[in-house]
Amino acid sequence: MTQEEEKQVRDLKEMYRSEGWKVFLNELSEQLELLDTVSDVTTIEELMFRRGEYIVLTQILRHEETLEAMLQRPQESDYHPEPEGY
Repeated sequence: MTQEEEKQVRDLKEMYRSEGWKVFLNELSEQLELLDTVSDVTTIEELMFRRGEYIVLTQILRHEETLEAMLQRPQESDYHPEPEGY
């Protein structure tokens, strides 16, 4: 990971600890609950729009988890497979 990427990770982790981020996630969770029903959807376009909103909200809500998962994966530069035959 480059120094710039490490700084981005530090900045993101700092943001995750902020009260503003927690408030933001709470608001998004409430919005997501409102999108969790399709009973008022009358057209396929509305359904696809609702699906897009749902996907975007869940991606934001899972941003911290996604970053942590990425950090747990071995980096390409850390991967040194044994040569075949050993």
